[in-house]
Amino acid sequence: MSVRSGRFAEITHPFTPRAPCGPIEPVFPALLRSVIFFAALAMPFVIALVAA
Repeated sequence: MSVRSGRFAEITHPFTPRAPCGPIEPVFPALLRSVIFFAALAMPFVIALVAA
């Protein structure tokens, strides 16, 4: 007879992943942020070259 009751009734994990975490997930937002940062740094030089 396998009646589950008491403290061993059900073990639930609060952090159940919905999708498998690949190595690209943490890399892509950081890469996007760095591209935006370097584009913002280069923007005054690009504007100065176009205006000249």
